[in-house]
Amino acid sequence: MSFVLFASSLWCATYSFVNDDLMELLKVMEVPHDGTLSSIVEATQKRWIRPTGKQRWEIKDTLTEVQKKTVLDYCIKMGFFTEIKPSSQSYDYAILLGATVTPMKRQMAHLAHLADLGIKFKQVILLSGPRQLDPKVETIPDGCLTEGDAMEFVWKEHLLSKQIPWHHFQSPMMTTSEGEPRPPNRADTIHTWLASSPPPGRCFMISTQPYCFYQQLVAEHILPQGFKCETIGPAGTPSVQNPAVMLDTIARCLYMIQEKAK
Repeated sequence: MSFVLFASSLWCATYSFVNDDLMELLKVMEVPHDGTLSSIVEATQKRWIRPTGKQRWEIKDTLTEVQKKTVLDYCIKMGFFTEIKPSSQSYDYAILLGATVTPMKRQMAHLAHLADLGIKFKQVILLSGPRQLDPKVETIPDGCLTEGDAMEFVWKEHLLSKQIPWHHFQSPMMTTSEGEPRPPNRADTIHTWLASSPPPGRCFMISTQPYCFYQQLVAEHILPQGFKCETIGPAGTPSVQNPAVMLDTIARCLYMIQEKAK
C-alpha cells in the first residue's frame, strides 16, 4: 500500500516521535533513559549519532535482526518513508540540498516533475558544501572535485537552469569544538544562504525520504520570522535502508525537537 502526505498536514506529526513506539525501540536497543525527552536525547546522541566527519554511507550496520526490524517498524509507523507533496501551488523559493551526485540528480528531476504538475516557484536556491567527492559511492562529473562543483555542474545541464533564476550558496568548511575541521551540516548551509539577506517568503526544500523530517526540523529552527518552509520528497524504500543510519536520523530529529522546544 502506498501513502502520500501533504506538507501542510504533516509537520505537527514530527513532534509525536516520543511515543510508545519510541519507548519500545529504546527498550530493544537497550538505551537507558528516565522517560524525559532530555534523557532520551542525551542517550541517543551518545549511542546513535555517527562520529563527526563520517558520512551516512560510512556507517556499518552491526544491529541484530530483532533490532533491525524494530528500527524499520518504528520508521514505517512514523512516516519516514512516505512521499511528501507540497501543500501549495506557488512558492518564492525552491531549495535543492547538497548530497551525493545521484540524489542531487533525483532532486532536480523531482523539481522538474513538480514544475510539470503546475507548481510555481520564482527562483531556485542551491545549498552545498566543500565535501570531497567520493568515487566509491558516486559518479564524479568531469572536472568536479567537491559537492559544490558537482551540484552546479549537474544543475547547469538541467533545462530548468535556463528557465528560472537561481543562486548557488556554498558553505565553507567548519570546525568542531575541539578545533578539528568538519564539513558543513544542513544548518550551516541554510545560515550561508540567510547571510545573503534573502527576502522572507514561502519556500520548499526537496529532500528524499527518510530525511525529510530532519531537514524540516532544522529549517523550522533556523529560518527567521517571515519564512514559511516545508520539506518535500519522494517516498523511500524501507528494505534498502541501513537501520544504523536510521538510528542516526532518529537521534538527530529528537535533538532538533528538543532544541525547537527551548
